[in-house]
Amino acid sequence: MIRQLEKENLINQETKNKLEADFKKFYSNEKLTTWDPKTAAKPPSPDGRKELDVSFYDAQVPELKPKWIEAAANDDLDIIGRYNNNWKDYFAAHYTTQGRLNGIRGYKEETKIMSENYKETLLDTDKQRIKDVALGEGKYFDTLMKSILGPKEEEETKKYSALVQNTLKDTIAKLNKVKNQEMQWDVYRSLDGFSEVLDLNKNLANSIMGDSGIGGYLAVSKKKTTAELTTDLETQLEKTTGFRSNVTYNWQKWFDDQLVEKYGIDYKQFQAAEGTLDIVNTALTADVKKIYDKKDKKFTAEFVKKTGFNTSERLTEFLNKQGETGTNLLARLQNSNDSMPTELMPLKTNLEDKIKTLNTAKNRDVNLTYKNVKDIPEQVKIDASFARQFIDEYLKPRFDFSKSMDEFRDYLNVIEKDKNIFQTTDRLTEVKTYAESIAKAILPDLNNERFNYTFGQSEEDDNFYFNPRDNYAPPEMQVIYTKQKKRVNDDWNAAKINPDALIDKDRPELGTWRENAYLYNINVKDLSDKEIFGKLHYEIIGSLPAFNFDPAMNPSSTLKLKFENAIREKAEGIKTVFGEFTTPESYADTLLKNIDPLANKIEWKNLLNKYDLEEDATTEEIKKVIVDSLTSGTAEEIRTKIKELQELEETPTQKNLGVTYIERPEENLATDVEKTNLYKIFKDAGYTDTEKNFYTNYMTGTSPEDIKLLTNVTKGKLPKFDFTFDTKDPTAALNKLQELDTPTTKKTTKKTTDYFKIGLDDEEEEKETDSDSFLSDYAALFKK
Repeated sequence: MIRQLEKENLINQETKNKLEADFKKFYSNEKLTTWDPKTAAKPPSPDGRKELDVSFYDAQVPELKPKWIEAAANDDLDIIGRYNNNWKDYFAAHYTTQGRLNGIRGYKEETKIMSENYKETLLDTDKQRIKDVALGEGKYFDTLMKSILGPKEEEETKKYSALVQNTLKDTIAKLNKVKNQEMQWDVYRSLDGFSEVLDLNKNLANSIMGDSGIGGYLAVSKKKTTAELTTDLETQLEKTTGFRSNVTYNWQKWFDDQLVEKYGIDYKQFQAAEGTLDIVNTALTADVKKIYDKKDKKFTAEFVKKTGFNTSERLTEFLNKQGETGTNLLARLQNSNDSMPTELMPLKTNLEDKIKTLNTAKNRDVNLTYKNVKDIPEQVKIDASFARQFIDEYLKPRFDFSKSMDEFRDYLNVIEKDKNIFQTTDRLTEVKTYAESIAKAILPDLNNERFNYTFGQSEEDDNFYFNPRDNYAPPEMQVIYTKQKKRVNDDWNAAKINPDALIDKDRPELGTWRENAYLYNINVKDLSDKEIFGKLHYEIIGSLPAFNFDPAMNPSSTLKLKFENAIREKAEGIKTVFGEFTTPESYADTLLKNIDPLANKIEWKNLLNKYDLEEDATTEEIKKVIVDSLTSGTAEEIRTKIKELQELEETPTQKNLGVTYIERPEENLATDVEKTNLYKIFKDAGYTDTEKNFYTNYMTGTSPEDIKLLTNVTKGKLPKFDFTFDTKDPTAALNKLQELDTPTTKKTTKKTTDYFKIGLDDEEEEKETDSDSFLSDYAALFKK
């Protein structure tokens, strides 16, 4: 209206201003409701310490400011008048009535600086320690070895080395002496006229067996081969003539009576008591259900190994030799139950007293000369119990496994660069080598994120803040861990139940969980998330000096866990300073046991590729290849010769293997040698000689290839030929086989050395049967 009057020039400016002022006053007083700043809602914050950040809110609602400017320009009382001519009131009113209800924040969220930026890394000293161990040097390396193995490990290793050096020296001296005797014997044998004298007993035995004509009858009656009977007779003649045809030596007797007794003085007196005590101590710590297998009537492999015996039979044999004490203990172990440990304690006490009495009877310590790594000799005192332990756990396993003294000598190798798990290796060397390998494996991870831990992380999971565990942390931290675990989990449960409750009644200034959630821009529902709540909790409470909670595992502890713990476990697995004697068979068993072809497909494929095996290879095939590849040198040589003799059904002896061979009664003939069906037929009919002699005597000229061929033929592997046999009639079977033999007639000009053809002209053409192989013409067909 005022503006219309002004337009028609009916009112002047002064009147206009007066009218407008009166109207504004009237509108403001009578019609307009102004905003009361006291009613403004404050954004949630702990202890209400936060106010609305107008500048921040302006950025969240950009359309508000232009509206205020426009209202001010138009003198719009509904806006500028309602909000007291104060734009901050305008913004506060908008937040109170609209913004907060629509989830618009009233101030900028705070950053969880303490938890988001938290990181623990390895110290430079930790890294340097790993580098030192990888190089096998440094003060830390020596300290680590002493902490794991104990301060006496180096001293005991020196004792062990002194024993090995001296037993090796004695072994080599005796071996050389016996070998020289054998060489002298061979020289005599090569001289004209001496061979007949040296073979006197052998020639007499052959003459008696052949001329008397009773060899075959004796063989059938005594169920022995002719060769075995001849050997028996030759042995008896040696006693009569007082003359031996070759050098022989009882290495087992030398080992037991000379080598063992030299270093383990009165060893046999202690063997019964200490061996029995070892069995008792093993039984006291074993699971009574895993001592004896009543179904198989044998001690379990686990129990046998822990007692130090090779087989259940050896363990049983030992106990049976210990008189009433041994037989009673054997019966008790075979019927083990829960009451057995209590019953064995008196026996344990008696044995310990007996050993103590023996020990005090006289001084049995041994003083030995030892050459250290610098080849400087020094005197080392070996206490008697240590020497006996060396014999039991070091010498005996190696001697019992060896087939020859050359092999046994190699297992006593003490050259540092040649030490390995198949030869001489002490516990200190094994652990040091293992530590170096672990350190080298860790080295690449020292400079990456592998050992860096952010909030909540540990080696096992990301749950460290809720469940702190660190066995290497100091005692004061272990106390904090206990409090931390309870407080964090209790607060988490409380926050999920009632987020509006005070976090700590004793610290009301901390506010509620909802207020703190708003402060850090966290949805209240997300308080149930472990990671989100954990970081919020550490920011509010855990980082306070009064609590000092630990957000993540110390990387140094992880390093100890992955490094020192692994080395410690390795050391604990090696029971004595001597180290465990690992045979190729046990190594192969361990290797195959640790690689599951289904779970570790890559490792299994790599194993097959390493030994050039097909994917369908059986475990036994793989084991054989691994064992063969690991068995080399003198060990491989003697075992190959033994196998060859066994396949020929000849008993391995020093006569056919040399004087270094260790003759043992248990070295029986091989039972898995494949026989031809023809030989089996005659064997079943009463033939007692070897397969080799069978073909030599009855099928002159048969070669090993022929025997192998016959094995396949008589098993019917080539069905187009009639290879069926009457297994009840040996003669018919032989005739059937001879039908295959149609030798061709050929001309030959080759020079012969056959005794019966001496004197024939070398160039004379004659018709003869090819004596190289009686199935040679058929062999070509079979090979196609």
